[in-house]
Amino acid sequence: MIRLLILILILSLPGVAQSPLSVPAKRKYDYPGKIESTYDKSKDETVLFFRLMPVMAGKNLEWRDAGTDVTSDERLGFSMYFTYSGKTLVTPKWVGMGIASGVYEPKRYDDYTLIIVCDNQATTVGKMTARDRGERRYSPVRPTVKFQEFEVSMPYEQFLSMANAKKVKLKIGHREIPLDRENLEAIRDLASRTVP
Repeated sequence: MIRLLILILILSLPGVAQSPLSVPAKRKYDYPGKIESTYDKSKDETVLFFRLMPVMAGKNLEWRDAGTDVTSDERLGFSMYFTYSGKTLVTPKWVGMGIASGVYEPKRYDDYTLIIVCDNQATTVGKMTARDRGERRYSPVRPTVKFQEFEVSMPYEQFLSMANAKKVKLKIGHREIPLDRENLEAIRDLASRTVP
């Protein structure tokens, strides 16, 4: 009994290796999308991904602007993917995330460092890379939409933390963006396909 208590205390110390996170079970996940794959023969590389999906909580986010809260008109979406050589699945070391923002009246993020908060445990992923920025006008009577797309890679273990979490928030600059149930389902679906 004393040995068991000592073992439990040792494993709970910071810096002591914990058991690895589990890969979610393969099942039917409930979200508006699906996992897709493409094979690039010229690179001999397969990409497994889910397409850009909306973050519905983004519609109700507020900016703190000049001391007042202003409801955002920003529309956010995100996608995740991983690659492996050839056509035979190999568990990835890295997983990519793409974030797309479309807004009529853009506000500035403090910076583009991404922090992921999984069940109140924050981890800095790193600075996102801008892949595309520009403007689109969908009709002559509507204002122009400013858009920007960013990409970042994270270690596989960090991705599994997201897949195993009950609540996940993305922090970009001073913004906190909670992911929806459907977003988490898509992450879990992709994670369930990371092992052969």
